[in-house]
Amino acid sequence: MSCFELEERPDGVAVVAANRPPVNAMSPDLCAELEQVVTRLSARDDVQVVVFASRVPDHFLVGFDLDFLAERLKRGFTDRDMEELRAIARQVHRTMDAVEAMPQPTIAAISGHAVGGGAELALACDYRFMADDARFRIGLPEVLLGLVPAAGGTHRLVRLLGRGAAMPLLLEGRRLAPADALRLGLVHELAPRDALPQAVDAACARLRAGGRMAQAMVKRCVRAGMEGPQAGNSMEEMAFGACAGSQDARDRILAFLERSKRG
Repeated sequence: MSCFELEERPDGVAVVAANRPPVNAMSPDLCAELEQVVTRLSARDDVQVVVFASRVPDHFLVGFDLDFLAERLKRGFTDRDMEELRAIARQVHRTMDAVEAMPQPTIAAISGHAVGGGAELALACDYRFMADDARFRIGLPEVLLGLVPAAGGTHRLVRLLGRGAAMPLLLEGRRLAPADALRLGLVHELAPRDALPQAVDAACARLRAGGRMAQAMVKRCVRAGMEGPQAGNSMEEMAFGACAGSQDARDRILAFLERSKRG
């Protein structure tokens, strides 16, 4: 059974909604399916914005399905088990890296708890919108189970918040209420639970006003810049030339100049 529902809207927005009751727990099958969906959407020129959402009430996504580990924990890990777990971690990293590398702007519509792998999926997105419900939590609590985040959370959280703000969250396994997540900059916007779809749609409308090629190039420049100023500058030089020579830029610039002449 599929773990996701894909809605392709005529306005160029694709909604990828997790639907793995009861809590959208991460699993190898879920990650493999998500990677396939992300790869297909990344190649689509007619998709401008991708929203990651949930069909399960009160849950965005949560951590790894611990039932998968239960039998191994009871009998003790073998070398084969350890290699299997490393392979799963590689799969999860590929999936989250694919989300982060999508050419389209991405939005996490966090309509419930987003802990563990769910928070890591949100961190891989460009925008994070969360329902303003004090019951919900977002965070990386793996250390409380004697584990570590294994879907890129350790480095993405530090890049987003800075080491000083991220380390207490990682080392203490803190799970933040929406207001605290907004205050720290972990999420961009809060909306009443029933109004979250409208807040996300408003962001999608703003994003659709931008040039698709330019947005994709901005994302590439940002990723390159994380390697250092030289890599970022080199990517900007390439991206500026590619965009300036595009038909989209030509049409937009000429239209802007014409509007300016008319006052």
